[in-house]
Amino acid sequence: MAWGVAAVATAGAVTGIHMALRPYRRGARVRYLLPLLVAVWALLPWRIAQDSEHFAPAFVVLLFRSLFEPDGEPASVAAGLLMATAIVLVLYFVVLGIIFAWRRKASTDPC
Repeated sequence: MAWGVAAVATAGAVTGIHMALRPYRRGARVRYLLPLLVAVWALLPWRIAQDSEHFAPAFVVLLFRSLFEPDGEPASVAAGLLMATAIVLVLYFVVLGIIFAWRRKASTDPC
């Protein structure tokens, strides 16, 4: 049930960010990238403890391990978030490149 609440809250946050960036025509690409990154950071599950079967959003585990646990070892969580961010960025730019190539082909096609 908690993950459902997190998903609904993330959907609201993503929608709010997208709507807030909507008037800025020059930032159209950021309008899609920023909500994607927020969704990944908010919904990436991470095991709370090594021997635990409970999960929490990775950014919450990162904050908790960094601030409240002296031997929390936040490096593994930070590496996971960095890897997820890198994957999202690579996929985003690949899709953006495909869209640009498709638009360029469509604009130069004589038919």
